[in-house]
Amino acid sequence: MAKDRGLPVQLIGEEKLDHGAATPLFYLTKHLPNIKILPLGYSALDVKTHLKFGELLKEVIMQSNKRIAVVASGDLSHGLTTDAPAGFSKVGAEFDAKLIELLETRNTMGVANMDEKFVEEAAECGYRSFLILLGILKNMDYTFKNFSYEGPFGVGYLVGNFIF
Repeated sequence: MAKDRGLPVQLIGEEKLDHGAATPLFYLTKHLPNIKILPLGYSALDVKTHLKFGELLKEVIMQSNKRIAVVASGDLSHGLTTDAPAGFSKVGAEFDAKLIELLETRNTMGVANMDEKFVEEAAECGYRSFLILLGILKNMDYTFKNFSYEGPFGVGYLVGNFIF
């Protein structure tokens, strides 16, 4: 389907999951021994492409009669403190707060229209994961429940649930 829609998709076989996928899956699936997992990643392509990829995934999900969960994983700013992995970013905390506000107010266009330079300066790695998820949620009535946000190690971690 992706090829038919002009969306570039690349299959990559990896022996191990990266920590961005492995960490949430460890906690979410340890009580589900027979669960099937399909890790998907994002690319360096533009915002619109990530939203369209999410919309395509939604079509696939909606055609299935199986129960499917989608986990969007990725850190927010890596620059919240001077000893953060990316060093201090003067827009790091602002980026995290703005993204959380936009998710809580269901402002998909606000997320999609965030200034590229602002996103880049925040030194994040989860923005595109959220774009894909928001593509999946397009035209769905949902509420975002923010369970927690913290910034240990100078990295922003958000845990939440999209309820519909």
